[in-house]
Amino acid sequence: MAVMDEFKEERERMKQQPFKKRLAYFWDYHKYHVLAGAFVLFFVVDMIYSMLTAKDTAFMAIILNSAHDEAKAATYTEALTTAMGIDTSKEQLMIDTSIHITGDGTDYESSQVLSVRVGANEMDVMLADADTFGTYVRSELFIDLREVLTEEQIAYYEDDFYYMDYALIESGYYDELAFDANTVFVDTLDHTSPEGMEKPVPVGIYMDSFSEEFNQCYRIAADTPVYGIAAYCDEQRISYSVQYLDYISGRVPLEVEFTATTE
Repeated sequence: MAVMDEFKEERERMKQQPFKKRLAYFWDYHKYHVLAGAFVLFFVVDMIYSMLTAKDTAFMAIILNSAHDEAKAATYTEALTTAMGIDTSKEQLMIDTSIHITGDGTDYESSQVLSVRVGANEMDVMLADADTFGTYVRSELFIDLREVLTEEQIAYYEDDFYYMDYALIESGYYDELAFDANTVFVDTLDHTSPEGMEKPVPVGIYMDSFSEEFNQCYRIAADTPVYGIAAYCDEQRISYSVQYLDYISGRVPLEVEFTATTE
């Protein structure tokens, strides 16, 4: 008897069997196909759901070498999102504390993540130790704060400005150092003052202190981290970045209620 005839005969025979027996037969012969199909279906549905529910990032701050209280930080982020007027049905606010750059050769992966964030124009604000901040300043990552802060804000923050001599950047001085493998770079500039600089530009703010609410959520390894706004930010993202600065510095109060469960 041909194989197809045997198959047809077996199928007709099974049609006469009780439902439970037919189900058991089907499962014995097709369970791996069913499981594989279910896995593929789950993957496709999950992917489609993720695509449909994914939110754009309206604002992203990266705080290098930091730790946070997860519950309090979530409450703080929610308060920031509301205060900054971000529509949570479409967008989200992200505070990334996952990147740690120590300079001891163990931070290659973190450095790559940060480079990707910057290269994709995803990061709006960076809070970092002065040395790491300076590395990105020399790459012209940060905006001239005089272009984005109001007169009142400049008066409030200017004593803590981080200055860069753009004459050195424009002359190609740092590019030459980067290509000289025999030169160990030593930053001799006093970034706390424009004195002695040919073309001083305030590109950062030394954060000597933070608001009480911020301090309840985050701990930064650097004693005095530096705050900067990415130069590629558009007008809306600059607005969020400046608001974020005012809230974390305490210049503008932020109403945050940490519940008993987050203490």
